[in-house]
Amino acid sequence: ASLILCPPSLLCQLQQVPDLMEQMKQQEANVIAKASRQQESICSFEPFPGLKTYVFPVYSRGVPLGCFLFGPIRVQETARPYDQGQRANLYSVHHLDEKLMTELYEQLPLLDKPAVIAASRLLSQIAVYASNVDSVTARSLPLSVRIVEYIDNQYMNAISPSTACEHFHISRSTLSRTLSKEHGSTFLAMLNR
Repeated sequence: ASLILCPPSLLCQLQQVPDLMEQMKQQEANVIAKASRQQESICSFEPFPGLKTYVFPVYSRGVPLGCFLFGPIRVQETARPYDQGQRANLYSVHHLDEKLMTELYEQLPLLDKPAVIAASRLLSQIAVYASNVDSVTARSLPLSVRIVEYIDNQYMNAISPSTACEHFHISRSTLSRTLSKEHGSTFLAMLNR
């Protein structure tokens, strides 16, 4: 999930520069991968001089739901002289209208890191709540079906009989008995398969 705080017109202008967009996508992919490995951290990167983007991972019961992406945003009222010089050079190299790009830059929201973190935590709680609502709806399905869906949806993550028991609020013996009776298999055998 992502929250993009960026005028669409700015993205349109930047999309005219394929190598710049490719570089931004690569930075974004790297920082999302890093954030996904660090449950409580917020990661940031600069997709463009004078801009900052924050990535905040969202987990529910130890299972990653995804990452919120905030940005690009301004982190200062006006760009530092160094950033202005870098941006002007970038505009020149890629034949972008410097006046238009400066106007678009000034339309970006100005947020400080504490505000981004507070918004991230709020949105994370909404995502966790939505995930739990989905799981409440799914509780009408038989337990054996829900366990198989859990394995199918989470096999690429570090799941185990213990995480499944915690996820479904059941004992280890209930897990074993359910899978043995309904599928003639164990959790680990199904996970490996």
